[in-house]
Order: sequence, then C-alpha cells, then structure tokens
Amino acid sequence: MEYNQFDTGVSAVSYRPAGQFETTVDNNSFGPVSVPGRELPVVADMGIGGCIDAFVADDRLYVVGNGITRIADHIDMKVSMSGTLYIFDIKSPAEPQLLGTLGSLGNVRQLEVHDGAAYVVSREDGLFIIDISNPAAPCLLSRFDAVEFCTGVDVSGGLAFLSCRHTGVQIVDVSDRGNPRHVSMLKTGEAQSVDVRGGYLYAGIWGAKEIAVGDVRDPCNPKIVARVPIDGRGDGVFIKGHYLYAATGHHARGLNEFNMSDPAFGRGNGMEVFDISDPAAPRFVSRVKLNRFVNMFYDMWDVTVIGDYAFLSHTYNGVFVINVSDPKYPVLTAHATLPQIDGQVYSSPVGGIAMTDNVIYAAGILSDLHVIAAPELAGKLDAETRTTTTVKPREHALQIESAFSALPEFAHYRPQGQVYATVLTDQYIYAACGMAGIHVLKADASLGKMAEYPTQGFAMDVKRYGDYLYVAEGYGGLSVWRINEYALTLCGRYKVDGYTIRQAVIPGQGRYAVLQVGSKWMHIVSIEKPEKPELVFWDTHFQGQLFHRQLSYGLAEDRYVACSWHSVGIFWYDLFGGSIPRYAGFSNMKSFLAFNGIVCTPGHVIMTHDKGYVMPDIKEGAELAPLPHYGVEGHDLTGKPTVFGDTMFISNRLNGQISVVDISD
Repeated sequence: MEYNQFDTGVSAVSYRPAGQFETTVDNNSFGPVSVPGRELPVVADMGIGGCIDAFVADDRLYVVGNGITRIADHIDMKVSMSGTLYIFDIKSPAEPQLLGTLGSLGNVRQLEVHDGAAYVVSREDGLFIIDISNPAAPCLLSRFDAVEFCTGVDVSGGLAFLSCRHTGVQIVDVSDRGNPRHVSMLKTGEAQSVDVRGGYLYAGIWGAKEIAVGDVRDPCNPKIVARVPIDGRGDGVFIKGHYLYAATGHHARGLNEFNMSDPAFGRGNGMEVFDISDPAAPRFVSRVKLNRFVNMFYDMWDVTVIGDYAFLSHTYNGVFVINVSDPKYPVLTAHATLPQIDGQVYSSPVGGIAMTDNVIYAAGILSDLHVIAAPELAGKLDAETRTTTTVKPREHALQIESAFSALPEFAHYRPQGQVYATVLTDQYIYAACGMAGIHVLKADASLGKMAEYPTQGFAMDVKRYGDYLYVAEGYGGLSVWRINEYALTLCGRYKVDGYTIRQAVIPGQGRYAVLQVGSKWMHIVSIEKPEKPELVFWDTHFQGQLFHRQLSYGLAEDRYVACSWHSVGIFWYDLFGGSIPRYAGFSNMKSFLAFNGIVCTPGHVIMTHDKGYVMPDIKEGAELAPLPHYGVEGHDLTGKPTVFGDTMFISNRLNGQISVVDISD
C-alpha cells in the first residue's frame, strides 16, 4: 500500500526511555521530507538496472540486483527473479568499471564478501557461495537450501549466519565452501538482518520491534541472552566498538489501530544506539527519528558506521549521514534522495549502500546503482570493524547421531539435504530431500536406501497420484516421474523461468496440480497429460507473500482449494465446478499469517488462527463473517495442521512445538 503525502497534525508519540536523547526530523508531515544538513548529489549511474544491495571490499564493489526498473503489474508474469552479481573496479571511486557478472542467483536480497568469496542470500532461493578470485569470471561454488526466506547474512570464523524471517537465524558451516552444512537454529523471532561480533549475534526483529542478542560461542547450542525493545520494526544492525546501531522503520511502539489516526502510525523510522559493553544487558543510549512514513511494497533499512559517521539507508526516505562522534548525541549531517521513477509518487527506494573514500554507492531497487558524492564524510571500513571473530563448530553431525542413538524407538535416516516432505506406501518412502534430490527408502525399521535421484533444483515437496510422483524442484519446476516400485523415470516437467516451485498439492480427482510459485504466485496446472503439464489458471496478490506451505491440503466440499497470502487473506478456487478452474471467493482474514495453515476434511475446513482454529463454511463471493473460535485453554495451537481420523497434528516452525489434538468433537 502507498500513501500520499499530507500533514496529519497529530503530535508525535514515541517510545523513549526517560531522560534519553532523541533527534527528530519532522513529527507531522507524512512522506519523504527535507532534513537538516547538506543534500548530497547523485553524480553517476551505472546502467545495470534495479539492484538491492552493495558491498565494498578493498578496491572492488560488489552489487546484487534483478534489473527491475518498475513495479510489476499484477498480471505481469515476465519479471524474472534471476538475480545477478556485478563486480566493479573502484580504484577511481567515482567512476566504477564493470569487471564481471554472474547471473541466475534467484530473488537476491543481501550479500557479504569475506576472504575471497561472495555470500549472496536470495529469499526463497537460499544462499549462493561464489568464488570471486577472478573478478572477470566469478563462479558458483555451491548453493545452500536455507530453512525459510533468507533475507540477511553475516560470515564469521567459517560460519555463515542466515536470517531466515519467521524461523530465526540459521547457522551454517561454510569452512568447506563447496559443501556448506547446517549446524543449528537460533529462534530469534522474525529476523531480517544480522551482525556477529565477539561470539555474539545481534539480529533486527521485525514484528516484535526488538533486537535479539544470541550467544553463539558454541554454535551447536546457541542461546538467546537478551531482547532489547526498539521503537520501530527491526532490520539492519551494525556493531562498532561497544556500540550497537539499529535501523528501524514503519510504526512506533504502541500502535493500536492500523490507520493514520493512530499517533504511532508511521513513526518508527530512524536509528537507535545501544551500549553493548555487556552483550546480555544492552543499554539504550540515543535515537534519531526520521519523518512519518509507511510504504509496504519495499520496506528495508540498514546502517553502517565508518569513522565518525553512521550511514543509514531507508528505502523511499533515501540515504542519511549521521554524525555519531559522540554516540550519546547523534546529529543528522547530510541526506541523499535517489531519482524519481516515472509514474511513481516517490523516488526510487534504496535497497542497500556501501562506502569508500568520499563516495556512497546506493542500490536503487527500481532504478540503478547510483554513485553519490560524499566528500569528507564517506570512507572505507576500518580494520577493527571488518575483523570477525573465529567461532569453530563442534562435530554437529556426531551430536545429532548421538541424540538419536538415545531414542531406540525411532529409526533415523539423514541425507545431506533438508527433508521437506515424504510419500509413504506399504513398501517404500519417497522423500523430497532438498539439495540431495529424491531418495527412495524401504518402509520398514531399516529405512534402507533403495535409490537416489538428483533434481534440477532443491526437492521441496513430493506428492503421489496413481502411478506418478510429482516433485516440486525449486528452480527445476514441477517434475513428473513414472513409478515402478522404487524405480523412477522422469516423464514430464513444468517450469516458470526465474521462479522456484516450492509446494505442490494434488487434490481430489488428480486432474490438477496446485503450485506455489516464487513468493507471490499460485498456479493451477493440468496434469491429465503427465508428460506435458499445462497452466490453466494463476493468481497473485502483490501486497502479500507466500512463505511456507500456504496452499490448503484436501478439498472443501470436494471441489474448493485455498491459497493464503500472508497478511492479505485467503482466496478460494473451484477446481471441479466447471470445465476449468476458476476463482471462487475471498475469506477476509488479514490476520491469517504465514505460520498458520488450512486443512480440508470431509465436512469441515479447519484454519489455525489466533492460537486456536476456526471452521468456516465456503460461500462463493462472500467474505467470512466473525466465526466461532475453538482451541484448548492455556495451549497455543499456532502452526500447520494435518488431520488423521479424529486427531489433528499441528507443527509450529517458529518455536519447534508439535501439538496433538483430539477433534472427535
């Protein structure tokens, strides 16, 4: 959603510890406004199209982007998320020279360069590790299948720390760059970005409006040691000395109503400083507040501190330079705004920035890579800031094996990849094993491997109907395999160039596969000819995201299937009421979030919601009225539901909890 600029006349309300210092730009105007200090000019554009993050190491500038130069229309399927890494020579900082590129990196978001390698995180497409020793010909070393949407990255001592939205921070052993391995998860909450220093991890947490601090000195057993409230949505964090700098955005604490009459609406934009001399007890030091503004389409914020200045990138608000020579009294010093995009109300949003001597490089998401002159302000990261702490993991694989050996009632099979889903028959288990492809196991206590089949992308879901196995292969699309006991023969494939297929549902009569495509699209594909699947219907809702398993399982009334877009609502589709599938209705439940789920059983539709569940009737074209809410007193039933007979199992990836519920009534 996007709001026009106007003055609300509402006095400022913000969360501030008593007696602490706060600098404020403008409390009442809504939208980007002029700020104190000088305006920094954009002096050059690089002509690479839209980009989203930048990083400087030595005399090289590294940039990632998708080349998008406008916001896609709701019906435009031609915008590819095939991200690209660009490498520039910046010996002459104001005149970068392109050296080399590497494409097909997915829906890129952030990058880190460390010890001769680039680490690119790519939302639903995971982590790419790239050899940059030859900048004219960067090459892919490996790709890692992160547990969820991968938005942030930091690298320290042979470990990569990946902020994976709702599931927290994933710790990955990258000491062998060609073979990254999962180590552990730290349940931080909705992590956006992460910085690791001195054996401690600091993550900006979006929904909870806080900084999570984790002790990762033993990466196999990371622990949360502090949660620090901030006055806005959390994202970028940066450590310099014993100070933590946090970029914040959107709404301030205390928001009660999601509209501009609420004094906290749009007042979360800014930067906060904390003393982390004791990482387990951070102390608030100061705050800078920017203008009142909200835009839900591109909303990301980051901060880097070099010398006496903090450099804050704030999407539509632009780039800010803040004097933090005395962190207790930050002073807004300069500001830069990117060029306005044709047909748009505001300037091109900034995705990320990087600095070198007298220059800021700004990644314009809808425009280009821009060179901003910042004489006497911008410089290079100093050695103290760039030095990472070596943290060596223990043998995590041995720990896991040891844990399972203590549970003799369980059989255990562990492939190299992440196991997403299985299909069970009397004789065999067909498993979608992420990076490891498809594995076929004996369905007995031995779990003996009968066969293994590589896939073009990560094997992220698997379904069976009749004599065919259907596998969601990420970038490989939907593959169709003919089954002959444990032998599989590839016979068909459905692909959407530049997008991953993450979930596949084949309900009812087996005529259609319903697919989650990328982070925005739902496709319905005819599989009546398994060798040639064909698109027959699709839908998208750009204000919502498709994170994990947001298609319903089963059919309502033997014909309806649902797809839930995070924070937008639930949309129903009639598969079998006519000659082709069609849109059938909207359940107006904006509070239905990605970590909930929908399961359709004979006679009931069950949606987990607000720590319990609701059971709607499907009425075409009608919004859901307030529904009776069911649950177990004192127990949180948030998660993805599955029903077997009179028992419902609910799995919650946020906190690792599984609930088993008797639903005979």
